[in-house]
Amino acid sequence: MQARLASEIDLTGFREEARSLLAHQVPPEQVDWITADNSDQFAEVVPADAKGSKYVPR
Repeated sequence: MQARLASEIDLTGFREEARSLLAHQVPPEQVDWITADNSDQFAEVVPADAKGSKYVPR
């Protein structure tokens, strides 16, 4: 999930987004913080693993 801020120093926007994400119980590790300056509108969206588990070989 992406959270967009107006700039890198947008503290008000950060607070609003953080509170909204917290209210929706979105884990912090699932949030990508972006600004208008560093957003990539052509970036590929990679879906998360549905099961949430990974296979690690021995």
